[in-house]
Amino acid sequence: MVTALKADQIRVDISEETGSRIGAELDAALQEMDAELGLAFNRSGDGSDATELEGKGLVFGVRRTTLVIHRCLVPDLSLRGERTRELCGGLFRVRVEPLTSERYRLLVTPRTGTTDESLQRFGRQSVRAVGELHAVWLHLDSGEPMTGRFEGILVGARGDGG
Repeated sequence: MVTALKADQIRVDISEETGSRIGAELDAALQEMDAELGLAFNRSGDGSDATELEGKGLVFGVRRTTLVIHRCLVPDLSLRGERTRELCGGLFRVRVEPLTSERYRLLVTPRTGTTDESLQRFGRQSVRAVGELHAVWLHLDSGEPMTGRFEGILVGARGDGG
């Protein structure tokens, strides 16, 4: 994933000492950026070798983030109705609320997201997108406890708990 920071306006003040030392190099760099990237920098000085740069609509930082994927499988799942259970070391919280002998309400909360709620049928595998980057597969049979199989995929940026 790549993100960039953009400012409607940016202003940089360069000290007197630095301004005199890098003035020519700075001018050359600004001209090249203006020509190649279409930036609109204005450079001005106040007579004392201090330099002020102003620009509008500028991208001033770029950050690349590596995505990580956590995938987990619970092949022998056992759930009790109306109770929340953490699966896969806390990557997902799952709650099943039986409604009839054929249907149940499934609530899934990934560690890095909000709760997804859906109505499902016992005896069928359901596939749910949970948020924008997470998914779960669940096959659940009725009974007490309910039994089945769970698989979850959690995608996130490195370092955010994904």
